[in-house]
Amino acid sequence: MDGGEAMLMHHPGGETGVRASRGDRTGPDGRARSPESATAVRPGAPDGPQPVRDPQEVFFEVLGPVAVVRGTQRVHVASRRQRVVLAALLLSADRVVSPETLIEAIWSARPPDTARNQVHTCVSALRRLLARMGAQTPIETLPGGYLLRVPFDQVDLQLFRTSSAKAAELARRGRYEEAISLMRQALAHWKGPGCADVDSEVIQSRVVHLDEEFQRAMDHCIEWNLALGRHSEVIGELTERVARHPLRELPRLQLVRALHRSGRTAEALDVCRHGRREFVEQLGLEPSEEMARLEARILARDPALDWPGTTMVTETVTRTAVPRQLLPGLGDFVGRRKTLALVTEACVTGRGDGRHVPVVCLAGASGTGKTVTALRVAHELSHSHFPDGQLFADLGGSAYAAPPDRILRRFLLALGVPATDIPAGTEERAALYRSLLADRRVLVFLDHIATQAQIRPLLPGGSSCGVLLTSRRRAAVPPGAVLVQLGPLDEAESLELLGATAGWERVRAEPAAAHRIAELTGGLPMALRIVGARMAGRPYWSLETMAARLADPRRRLDELVYGELSVRTGIQAALCQLPAEHRTLLLALARTVAGPFHARSASRVLGVDRGRAGKLLEDLADVYLIEHLGGSADADDCYRIPTLTAIHVQEAAELAEPGRSTAEEIGC
Repeated sequence: MDGGEAMLMHHPGGETGVRASRGDRTGPDGRARSPESATAVRPGAPDGPQPVRDPQEVFFEVLGPVAVVRGTQRVHVASRRQRVVLAALLLSADRVVSPETLIEAIWSARPPDTARNQVHTCVSALRRLLARMGAQTPIETLPGGYLLRVPFDQVDLQLFRTSSAKAAELARRGRYEEAISLMRQALAHWKGPGCADVDSEVIQSRVVHLDEEFQRAMDHCIEWNLALGRHSEVIGELTERVARHPLRELPRLQLVRALHRSGRTAEALDVCRHGRREFVEQLGLEPSEEMARLEARILARDPALDWPGTTMVTETVTRTAVPRQLLPGLGDFVGRRKTLALVTEACVTGRGDGRHVPVVCLAGASGTGKTVTALRVAHELSHSHFPDGQLFADLGGSAYAAPPDRILRRFLLALGVPATDIPAGTEERAALYRSLLADRRVLVFLDHIATQAQIRPLLPGGSSCGVLLTSRRRAAVPPGAVLVQLGPLDEAESLELLGATAGWERVRAEPAAAHRIAELTGGLPMALRIVGARMAGRPYWSLETMAARLADPRRRLDELVYGELSVRTGIQAALCQLPAEHRTLLLALARTVAGPFHARSASRVLGVDRGRAGKLLEDLADVYLIEHLGGSADADDCYRIPTLTAIHVQEAAELAEPGRSTAEEIGC
């Protein structure tokens, strides 16, 4: 069936007859069951408001059986393999899906030898199907796999998520009528469980959470009706939901409140008691404290349970949280005057078009003062340009240290979103986050970013906000951002920082030793700050004493430690993220090259051609483990290894165990 044209089951001008592959999700007529049966008051019921779309555009459905729709024609792909491929491409719309992912989705752990060819055949058949339907959404073949380009408003899942996020924002502003109307439109997209007719463990694992999204949207819509005092109108719907989902507490709590406020207190108490029996019998647990408190308050005839009216609810919901999350700045910050002016200007004006959020990234090696410099700018701008708040997150310098969904949860809580209203998925949280920031002047400070993908969900969408980033990787800077690179301090700034931390009297008393310390620390702000802090705690030390301790390369990094500050740790963190080939080259260069070097030197040291050596050196420069000194069209670029980095690489190799590979010697 997959070898030729896509085999379709459709009726022109009507619905196709497709049987879902999971037995518990089909009714007697073979149609996929909806997560909820339709009732007269159900938001999103067929007689409610329906989504409006251009009948000439092709529309894709994954909320229920997978289908391609144009006007009144709904087409289902009868071939299982093609159906799996289409579902995978739609769930990753506008993102590349690798052949390996599609193979796993179709055959799980036992693909045939011809799997790749069969996937290509499936894609070709789907292309022909989309062309016949008139879709302007081609499936592209790219180096990494296949990509389906489709506008977000032509996929029911994306429309549901966008509309539900907008509805939630309207509700937070107290605009409940509009929120309910928009949420009903969002719920109208649901025709059953996600990808109901796709028999694939991989696909089902990706859509298993969609039912929870549907339930949460229903919860919100009912809550907004309750906020408007429509208690009796939702009792029927809530009664059915509680019967279908007896262990979901929120619908039961809503039903108890609705019954009590409708004058049916005895029934409300009966719902509480029945819920307790369900929990004890099925889970062996008592229901939550919230249910117990609600029952106790009803028994005590607490007047606070009476409906407060729309005004009070609106005032509560629209009260805006103003986050102030910036870390404290340093009182002894010195230097970087040109950098501060540049970053400040970029944060305020961006690219000057007023349509895009200004994004500024300070990039440089570990210890160059990226965070403290960015904090200086952030504090200066916080009240004048970003009065609606400042959000801060340390992403740890690793792609896996701080997942975007966790950061988004923290940001949403800081912006006043109740924990129960925070969506489960990263995309849904990002949509809500952007909606909340759309009309606010908020500064978002993301420290130690590692990849562009890591921060993409965390970027606001409107030009009223600003974004400050810091990174040890040039490649992490998103396109369009203003890149400001930090290097070592010059001699005057180094002496200024040493004087601010160790004491100006000492610097003036021992100028030669102060200059020597600035030289031995390479002008690295962290190293100078460590020296200053150690000197401040030891008034009996002279600068000459400290210079002498730093002069020995074998002891220098041991001296550059103060509390949690360590120059060695920062260098090692950067090394840990390098591939083995890059670490091998860096180690070989540190052992054999003194002073500046060119790509031809790296080529000889590593035994690779000059082009490969040049690429490795560019990669090392991009993570600031070597410094680029310049170059020209007719000569190799010139580089050097910073002294402190070279010392760490060499000492790590000397301390390595015998038998370890070159890359392992300076690895993690």
